[in-house]
Amino acid sequence: MNRPRLSLAAYPAAFVVGAILGTFWDRLHVVAGTLVYADEGVFGQPFWIPLEFGAAAVAGVMVFTLLGDPAPRRESPRVAAIETLWISAVYAATAFFDRWPWALAALLLILLAVRAKDLAPIVAGSPIPSLALLLGGPLFEAALISSGVYSYRNSQLGPLPVWLPVLWAHGVLFMMRFSEAMLLRFGVRRRIQPATATLTPTDPEPDPEPDPIED
Repeated sequence: MNRPRLSLAAYPAAFVVGAILGTFWDRLHVVAGTLVYADEGVFGQPFWIPLEFGAAAVAGVMVFTLLGDPAPRRESPRVAAIETLWISAVYAATAFFDRWPWALAALLLILLAVRAKDLAPIVAGSPIPSLALLLGGPLFEAALISSGVYSYRNSQLGPLPVWLPVLWAHGVLFMMRFSEAMLLRFGVRRRIQPATATLTPTDPEPDPEPDPIED
C-alpha cells in the first residue's frame, strides 16, 4: 500500500504550531499556580518551553505518521481545530481546578468516556503511538520533576497529579487529528515505477537431425 508520508516542510510547521500551543497551555498552569519552575525565566516560564513543546509536536507527528494509521480527509483541518479547542479546555480545567485533584480526575475520565467512540479506534489502529504517548508522557514528566526542573502544587502519584495520565490520554486524540491535518497539507506519496518486462534472447532450438535414409 502506497501510504502518504510527510514532506520535510511539515516538520518546521509542526514545530511552530507545537511551540505556540504548548507555551500557551503551559502558561495556563503557571498562571494558576498548578506548577512552579525552578528557573522561572520570563513571566514564570523558562526560555526552553517553546523548544520543548515544539520538539514534542515534531516527535508526535513523526511517530503517529510512521507507526500509526492516520487517515487524512478533506475535513481534517477543521477536525484538528476542534480538537485543539477541546484539549485547550481540558488544559484549562487542570490549571484552575487542580485544588480538587480527585474530582478533577473523575471529570476528565467522564469526558474521556464521552469521547470513547473517537478514542477507541485510534488506540486500536495506532497502538504503538497511543501507548507511547500514554506511558511516555507521564514518565518523561516524572523524570523532569525528579531532576528538579519543576514541581506540581498537588501530587498524588509520587511527583505527579492523579489527573495527569488522563490529560495525556486526551492528548492522544489531539495528536492523531493534528497528524492527519499535517498529512493532508504536507503529505506526499512515493512514485511507484511500473514494472517492465525484460526480454532475454533465447537460443533457437536446433533443427532435429534427419532420419537416416535406408537403402
